[in-house]
Amino acid sequence: MESSKLSFSVRIITIMSIALIYVACSNQPSQKQNEVADSATAALLVSADSTDGKQDHVIDKCLMCKLTCDGSDNYSSMYAGYTLKFCSNLDKMSFDQDPKQSVLSMKL
Repeated sequence: MESSKLSFSVRIITIMSIALIYVACSNQPSQKQNEVADSATAALLVSADSTDGKQDHVIDKCLMCKLTCDGSDNYSSMYAGYTLKFCSNLDKMSFDQDPKQSVLSMKL
């Protein structure tokens, strides 16, 4: 009986460790932070950046929600010198798949 309790505890610890590693890795900034944007993409980033009245290279509204939802520091990526905040990890992951296309498909 004692052995089965120990085995169960080891399984729980293993599952929790894997979950913790996944969460920690999923909140890392996009590796495309140093990518240079072409002129069309750069113009859209400047426009999105200015929606909060500041041009600080931080886009606080979720790009994937057409800048209607507040983004979070917990779900952010770097792209072409801008910090982009998203309202969910799903939106962040979608953006990270193809940042340039995500910016170009944004309607302001």
